Amino acid sequence: MPYFGKSPEHGNFTELNDVSGSFDGSTTQFALTSSVGGVAITPVVEAAVLISINGVIQEPTTDYTVSGTNITFTDAPVSTDSFFGIVMGRQLDVGTPSDSTVTSAKLASTFLTGSTDIGAAIADADLFLIDDGAGGTIRKTTAARIKTYVEDAAGEVPIANLNIDAEDIVYMRALEGADAAAQAASIAVKKALRDAPADSAIANASTITNLKAAWDTDVLGDSPYA
Repeated sequence: MPYFGKSPEHGNFTELNDVSGSFDGSTTQFALTSSVGGVAITPVVEAAVLISINGVIQEPTTDYTVSGTNITFTDAPVSTDSFFGIVMGRQLDVGTPSDSTVTSAKLASTFLTGSTDIGAAIADADLFLIDDGAGGTIRKTTAARIKTYVEDAAGEVPIANLNIDAEDIVYMRALEGADAAAQAASIAVKKALRDAPADSAIANASTITNLKAAWDTDVLGDSPYA
């Protein structure tokens, strides 16, 4: 959709089209357009425009004024005069972004990975950021809650969960490297780890020998029962 109203002026400097071809010694008003694309330019104040006639810098409000997309010279330039102009962007104060408007694409790739390492063992009170459901709200949680999540009813951490933790690291590295293939492979491994304990051969193993035979080292790693 095209922009309605005054064209925004912020940051970038814009070279103006050379209007000297229209100088005739009587015309004082000329349209301001960009040298690239011919876009109409609306300076907010005269001081935001740097104008040179025959290599001489003109004084804002004294030698020229601006109104809308036009510049008006106090004295009409003659046909032999040369012209050069720059519209200087002003510093932009973006203020406070509206809720839900800052996306991951606007964050530096070092937003998290470039931060200073915690430098110590993770404590129960340390906080983590999580996505509360697929595409949900970003929330914080403590390390203590994560421990509760991976522990079984007896308060122990099953071997499959330990392997999933290790695979989580593999997945995060793939995510940071934008490696879609590695992400997909890691997701498949984590699914296999989650499904492995439900395998009937493991669930129904009544002896160490049965458990050894059912243990899939390709998925679960080295058997602790070997």
